[in-house]
Amino acid sequence: FVAFMSVGITSFLRFKIPYRVFYVVHHVVFIGYILTIVHTIDVVERKQGGRSQSFRWFSATLLLYVCDRAAMYITNRHTSVLVESKAIGSDSSDKQKMAIMKVKKPNLFHFYPGQYVYLKVPAVDNRWHPFSIGSAPESETLDFYIKVYKDTSWSGKVFKLLQDHEMDKKASGGVFDDNPIEQIKVEVLGAYGVGIGDKLKYSRALFVGSGTGFVPCLSLLHEHVNKCVTIDPGTYDKEVDRSSHNLKRLSITSDRSNSKFVTGAMPSMDQSAHLIETIKHVHNAKIAKQQLIVNTITLFGPMAGVLMLGLTLSWHQLSFPFYPGMKPFLIYGTIAYQLFFLGLVIYKNSQGTSQRNIWIFVDVMITILNAVLDWYCFTKDIWGGTYDPQHLVYYSILSLYMIFRFIGHVVNAHSNPVEEMNKRKTGLVVFDKVRFVWVSRSAASTAQVYPEIEYHWDTLVSAWGLKRARQTCKISIFCTDSNASSCRDLRDAINKGSLFREGAVEFGRPSFEEILDECSLEVLESSDTNASTSTLIAFCGSERLAKHVKEVKMFNDMLLSMTGNTQHSFDLVNQSYGGLVVSNGKREDTSAG
Repeated sequence: FVAFMSVGITSFLRFKIPYRVFYVVHHVVFIGYILTIVHTIDVVERKQGGRSQSFRWFSATLLLYVCDRAAMYITNRHTSVLVESKAIGSDSSDKQKMAIMKVKKPNLFHFYPGQYVYLKVPAVDNRWHPFSIGSAPESETLDFYIKVYKDTSWSGKVFKLLQDHEMDKKASGGVFDDNPIEQIKVEVLGAYGVGIGDKLKYSRALFVGSGTGFVPCLSLLHEHVNKCVTIDPGTYDKEVDRSSHNLKRLSITSDRSNSKFVTGAMPSMDQSAHLIETIKHVHNAKIAKQQLIVNTITLFGPMAGVLMLGLTLSWHQLSFPFYPGMKPFLIYGTIAYQLFFLGLVIYKNSQGTSQRNIWIFVDVMITILNAVLDWYCFTKDIWGGTYDPQHLVYYSILSLYMIFRFIGHVVNAHSNPVEEMNKRKTGLVVFDKVRFVWVSRSAASTAQVYPEIEYHWDTLVSAWGLKRARQTCKISIFCTDSNASSCRDLRDAINKGSLFREGAVEFGRPSFEEILDECSLEVLESSDTNASTSTLIAFCGSERLAKHVKEVKMFNDMLLSMTGNTQHSFDLVNQSYGGLVVSNGKREDTSAG
């Protein structure tokens, strides 16, 4: 009990205690497991069938954990070397320090943007530390951007190691770069986690990173630029035009009332174009409202199914007769749930032809079997507590099918024409446009990372030209450093850069409301009225800012729904991390790369 309570308490205080304490105390849970297993190794009790269940479950859990850790260390562990590094910042301030490490990518190592690895630098210590990867999957190096918190921390020791390495490199004229003995060895464990979004499902993307949370977003930007430069611009334009045409065709609903409405509006061409567009938006808003109501009602389907199935199974195991009211509740509740499912079948069958598949046929068969089972139960009068195991199995199979169908409808409330179109493409799937936003609190870090971002932009411009580059990519960097002198130094250092001349660098806090509004307006202005778009919003940063971005996204979704633009969707993928750190008596957000 003490072991498990200590784990729970440290989890609750994880933002107020040192991470090392949090990490070490969590290993106490293994002591709790071992004590529980030893406590259940009792020959007398086990023969009586007493406490042996704990022994079985806890032993199986530990065995699964040990096998997983063993497989992780055996199959995903790589040894590499540092090929390039930078120690950014001054010794006077921990906040201005950042360590940039570029590690040679091991052979057969593959990852997706947004995944992370565990790093171990033997020259510092033998501990593993998780960091996101900032390079593209096809790059020859694994790039890491590590924020330094304290000189005594692991990141501070790495920073000092890189500083000394740079000094030794300058003193020797860089002659030991190719000498493996002099290079810094780095061990890599991974990759772990999941990639940020499925590119097949989206036509556009907005990458937002705060602090060192820009690292996964930089990986996504790097991958996007690499894919763009491998495609001929003319071929890309033709593919986009063809995709827009096909998306328009895939997005048109087969609802007959909608078709008649639009057709009836076409002959009155003497009316103004503004009036016609207004009528279309009003009708789209009505359809959006109808879909919202249906999807909201459908949310109760899985809950009602689990309730009726659970009550039926539990009440039919009672050792005494039903109380008055229990039998009518089961009868009418089951019939109501089956009618609910029948309504879902009718609704889905009334949708477009893309919805009419083999599952509709199975739904109809399940509905018929429900009616047969109800008739059988009434005629045999077995709904009063005389269900035998065979009947319970039949009832459970039918109920579970209906529950999972309700869940499937809730999860996949709408088909994604963008995904259907991307699956038909041959070759690389590239976003139509990518927006990269970085919010940096350090002017020194911005000055050092800026050349890397500008390099990707210049690569795209040289391959596609400035006009096409602007159409497929936009980069925004917001520096919120409160030190005016550092901001002036940053401006002087980058004022001749191509990105700075594009107006990509701003000093001050961004307005995410304006950013998302701009993305929405671009979608509405660039797409056909009937063409669907799907935009990925990938955020990486502190939990507080993640909450704000989520609120802005929800408000944007409501505006699109209220205006009838339901064919344009925005999906948020949130990778928030970091905690609250007390500094000078104040609490502030931090994040690690």
